[in-house]
Amino acid sequence: MRVTVAKLKRLNACSEQVRLFAELFFDGVDVTEALCVAHADKFDWDWAARHLLPAPLLVDYKAKRAPLWADYLAEDEALWADYVTKCAALFGRLAEQVK
Repeated sequence: MRVTVAKLKRLNACSEQVRLFAELFFDGVDVTEALCVAHADKFDWDWAARHLLPAPLLVDYKAKRAPLWADYLAEDEALWADYVTKCAALFGRLAEQVK
């Protein structure tokens, strides 16, 4: 699939993402898995999927994304619990010093 600045503008992509895309791919780009992975932290891939993929591929994307999102949420909950526990312990240690 070829993506251009003009295509993103037609699809009402946010100006910040269009600007970044234009800086990286002035004349547009043919999308590949390697290119997407290399820029994984730069673009809103869910927006791209919803606006650029044909309907059957979007269904496939959503189905394959669901377990990835579930894994993220599970990790997020575990990390949050660990953070809260460590903050509580830190507060407890410091509170013991208050006389």
